[in-house]
Amino acid sequence: MALLKTSQNLVLRALKRTGFECEYRHWGERRIAVWKKSLRVLPARKAKRRLVFIPGFGDSPFSWIGVFALLIPVLRKYYDEIVFLEFPGFSGTIEADIAFDSFDALFKAVDETLDSLKPKAILAHSLGGWLAGHYACREPVRALERKRKPTLEQLFLVAPSGVIPSAKELRWWATIFRRSTREGIAPIRPHLFAKEPAWFRLIEKEFSRFTRKAEVRDFLYSFRARHHRLEPHMEHVRAKTWLIWGEKDTLVPTSWSAPWLKNLAPEAEAQLVVLKRIGHSPQLESTATLVAILGQIMAGYEPHPWGSRWYSLNPTEPQPERNAV
Repeated sequence: MALLKTSQNLVLRALKRTGFECEYRHWGERRIAVWKKSLRVLPARKAKRRLVFIPGFGDSPFSWIGVFALLIPVLRKYYDEIVFLEFPGFSGTIEADIAFDSFDALFKAVDETLDSLKPKAILAHSLGGWLAGHYACREPVRALERKRKPTLEQLFLVAPSGVIPSAKELRWWATIFRRSTREGIAPIRPHLFAKEPAWFRLIEKEFSRFTRKAEVRDFLYSFRARHHRLEPHMEHVRAKTWLIWGEKDTLVPTSWSAPWLKNLAPEAEAQLVVLKRIGHSPQLESTATLVAILGQIMAGYEPHPWGSRWYSLNPTEPQPERNAV
């Protein structure tokens, strides 16, 4: 615990030194931390081009600091402000807060936060990709109802969850997470990395404490496939969508990209980049490769063919192996 807290405090001080400011959005006793950093000074009343980052289950923006530090030159060119969302109960500065205890409550809070931020682009990972996808499915519909134009233009989704190809895979996936509420991180751990880094054992107890929290258990058991999966609504997405997946991801398998590509509207112009030999956590497993890809696609280019040693663009049938549970 001391190591994790020390690392978090160091990152927190670094954020503040580099110009990030934090504000909070409240829903009763729960809140979301919204970290903002201005990248350029704009004329008064000019709308900001915001990139919002949404982390995965139990994670925080802290594990992505290396990615964003290397991306700053690109971000300064294409965006006016970057925003990190941080969730209560997850690792980070509001870890001690009460976590959201249902999918509906978290979806509502994130939708309302994003509505207020009006992002031009969203970068999201895993559960964050689910939340971003949920918002992207509904934003064009709400915009039409309010007689305004949608503001979201781009989605950069890294191993996004929320789209599950079959009932069998849904049962397998739900079993892993529900077991974690009793057994801690053990059922999820083999699926976090293609090759687990040595330092992870130093913080594994913190993740086990997280999954055993009562509100996290309630959150996981609140999932209802018919109500919360994205497939029925994906035809409404209008934002240009890039999917980035680790070839060796066994938590949200690479093959699950297929229904994303199938169900997204043609206007989304969805494309897939598969990172070779990488698992579910590319921000930690292959920071440089992820930065190279994000830098290119944020600048409006397809990943360069010279990088084919490290990634492939739009492979026809990504089929990673999956460990049995």
